[in-house]
Amino acid sequence: EYEKGVLAKTRIECTGSEKEIRVTIHPAEGSYKGIPASRTWELELFIPEKPSGLQVNGSNSDRWTFEEPGRLRVPVFQEDVRKKVTVGIIKNL
Repeated sequence: EYEKGVLAKTRIECTGSEKEIRVTIHPAEGSYKGIPASRTWELELFIPEKPSGLQVNGSNSDRWTFEEPGRLRVPVFQEDVRKKVTVGIIKNL
């Protein structure tokens, strides 16, 4: 069906400030037969220092790993692909 343009797209946005890096997984746009209701993402970011903390949708999370020289891995469960998920990575200041 994707050859006919029947698909779903998910926009992932990354922004940063002095205090935080924010990754937003936006709701899926579009649909197709058999689209999953939920999804697990594996975010991998390269950052210079281990963060002091991490939040998913505003709640603290300890489900992340940091490996030298700067690889941050964050598994993110999107319970509903039609709802936004926000990951806040708190920088060490």
